[in-house]
Amino acid sequence: MCQSCASHVSVLCQSCASHVSVLCQSCPSPVPVLCQSCPSLVLVLSQSCASPVP
Repeated sequence: MCQSCASHVSVLCQSCASHVSVLCQSCPSPVPVLCQSCPSLVLVLSQSCASPVP
């Protein structure tokens, strides 16, 4: 999941781009764990991760 939307994560979760960057590169843990600062955006990220985001 993380690999597929690595380039889209920053768009969906701008509030914690630094956390997301680490997530997308390594993807050691689920998004909500790494990006607790923006849970509402992460929910959108998790749901949209399966499909490309413009």
